[in-house]
Amino acid sequence: MELIKGLIGILIIAEIILTGYTAYTNHFHQTTFCVFGAACNDVQKSAYGAIAGIPVSDLGFIAFVLLFIIYLTSYKQKPSKTFIALTLLGSLGSLYFLSIQFFVLKKICSTCFVIDTFMLIITALALYAHKKS
Repeated sequence: MELIKGLIGILIIAEIILTGYTAYTNHFHQTTFCVFGAACNDVQKSAYGAIAGIPVSDLGFIAFVLLFIIYLTSYKQKPSKTFIALTLLGSLGSLYFLSIQFFVLKKICSTCFVIDTFMLIITALALYAHKKS
């Protein structure tokens, strides 16, 4: 169980790094960060790249920092209901953004894909840890 909890923490830290660096490059270099490929700019600068005028990368960074804080407060026990609820909410957002990329924009941002996939994995691991505890 400790391995799963540790993996959740590592994935959340990876999410913070990816979303933070993406937000940084968007703000200070006016470019987008792409793990591989070139469609990241098209996706991140599309109409779906911001919510209420706030870049999704900024919102993701804030969300993952908060998720990490909640993770740290419940690390020694089973994942809290708040943590589970937030990961489920994050997964719904991830599924939404993945469907936008695949079916609406028909372009894949590799960075976004990695971030969304990690979110789905975090949720699956958190649900598993919660059930096993």
